Amino acid sequence: MDSKDRDNNNKVSDAFANFAQGIKDVEKKDKEAKKEILVKGIEQREKINKKTLRSSRILTESLSKIRTEAGKSAFVGTSGKIKSPKFRRKDFVKLLARELLLIGHDELTHYGGIISKEKLSSHFKETRDNWHLRDNDIVEALTFLIDEQLIPRIDKLDKLELIYFIPRELSSDGKEILTASQGISPSISQLSKVLNWDQNRIENAVKQLVEDGLAIQDEDTIYFPGL
Repeated sequence: MDSKDRDNNNKVSDAFANFAQGIKDVEKKDKEAKKEILVKGIEQREKINKKTLRSSRILTESLSKIRTEAGKSAFVGTSGKIKSPKFRRKDFVKLLARELLLIGHDELTHYGGIISKEKLSSHFKETRDNWHLRDNDIVEALTFLIDEQLIPRIDKLDKLELIYFIPRELSSDGKEILTASQGISPSISQLSKVLNWDQNRIENAVKQLVEDGLAIQDEDTIYFPGL
């Protein structure tokens, strides 16, 4: 390692040391204040020397943990503003697809591996406000994931689009219930009235959705967090 590389490594190490001290200084403050410190620190660290960060597994893992604690994507190097390009979109689409996989497999695993496109988009906007997407970007990234066989498929049920992040087959009754429950948390009796099914049929279908992790039943009310 030459002197220039040593200097770069020392700068990054010193920056992390200062960053860690800054976190300790705000431990007694509320969580939002700490989160703000974390986000600013992440942005500063990634601007120091991207080449050194990429080549150091230890530094990358440390920064990934800090990013997760701050509620940011765990991928190092995605802190700055990321705009949707008009040309040479291949690398951008791959990066976006990687973020969507992270959401589906790590951040929203409690949704049962099936998430509506609307929910996926809203979660992305809430957790990645440094990204500036165009209307069709997420669709393009999802298409890439399907073409590369990284996700099984997308189901289009009326106006509802379900993204499958894990291989799973929903019953036709389950799909009907999901379609009828867009934007609401219905009761068993409401679903029975809307779908014109007997209560036993509704209960059996809902039970399967609950077992699959796609629904939560609280007495008579059914919640669908992935929608």
